[in-house]
Amino acid sequence: MEKSPTNLSSEALVFLIAVVVIACLLSPYLLDIQNFKNYILSLNLWFYPIVLGIFIVLGILSYLLYLFVKIIVRVLILAYKKIHHKIAHRHDEARYKQIEAIETENLLSKVFTIDEQILTNDIEELRDKLSICRQYKELAHFIPQLKKRLATAGKLLEELQKKIIIEELNKKTEKAKMELEEIKRQKEMDTEREHDRIERDLKMHENNVYKKNRLTKKQVEILKENGYKQINEYCVYERKFITILIKTNSFMSHSPTHEFLVWSAKRLLERTQGISKIEDHLTKNADITFKYKNKKYALEIELGSLLRKKKQSQAKVKYLNDNFKDKWMFIVSNKNLLQDYRKLGFCTPRNRVCENLQKLLKSEHPLLVGVRPVMSTKRRGIWYESLAPY
Repeated sequence: MEKSPTNLSSEALVFLIAVVVIACLLSPYLLDIQNFKNYILSLNLWFYPIVLGIFIVLGILSYLLYLFVKIIVRVLILAYKKIHHKIAHRHDEARYKQIEAIETENLLSKVFTIDEQILTNDIEELRDKLSICRQYKELAHFIPQLKKRLATAGKLLEELQKKIIIEELNKKTEKAKMELEEIKRQKEMDTEREHDRIERDLKMHENNVYKKNRLTKKQVEILKENGYKQINEYCVYERKFITILIKTNSFMSHSPTHEFLVWSAKRLLERTQGISKIEDHLTKNADITFKYKNKKYALEIELGSLLRKKKQSQAKVKYLNDNFKDKWMFIVSNKNLLQDYRKLGFCTPRNRVCENLQKLLKSEHPLLVGVRPVMSTKRRGIWYESLAPY
């Protein structure tokens, strides 16, 4: 491959120039070699040193000329390279500006995609193009369009981010609602299971009276939901007013007070030594019947309604006398009615049931001595009473 003049080394070029210069200086003599030879032989001997000195001087001048030409050549080569580089740079810059102008136009005509990541990338690209257009006058006319486009993209991105945030909040809200509903449902199920357990433990089908001080708040609520009413009554067994929850029998028209006195009297009978086969009746029989020393006794609970029904009261007394003779007694709820009930038979107010029961049984020892103590136990939140062994 042939080398161009620009590819020759500077030293070779300078040497070539020096040879050409010396050849030019000696050219008149070299044209006539014979005359030059005769001329040299005709010279005196002293002239040869002078010629030698001239050649030395010419050599030095040639070397200096070589250096000078070398410097000139290097300067020319550097100038050429610089001019070539500058031209190439201007060409590249013009091409770069052209490419940037095309890309900017394409970017300005691009339709925004409603996607957060793509919009973010578009905004970054618009900012880069805006920075480039500010550096070159040829691209300055794109600046207003880029700013407008950048503002539009920014608004779209802000609206999209707000929409995404709202959707995320809605999802979280919906999830929270579902979790809350699940918690409520689970709580309702737990409450229902607890409710059923408490109902089973209360055994409402077996008991129509409960002492409130032995119930929890939840148990009281469940009893009231099932038709139990809260009342304060004097207990013939405990000999004091107590608060109870009571449910009257749906088959009879007895009042809560009547039901309570039946329950209270039965408690006393159950805890009295010698008494057995205690029964309460919902028919026209006596309210409570029991046995003591193989003899049958009866107790009739009265609130005053029997006094207003003369025929019914006479029939009731006749039935009691026929079936129990002198072994029955009225328990009167209101002591103000004692005088009227004493006309019908043996009767007692609430606060003297123990003493009058002793008289009815004709017991020789005080009745209270024969009352068996109560053993109270609490199982699974329910109080239970049982008779202590003798």
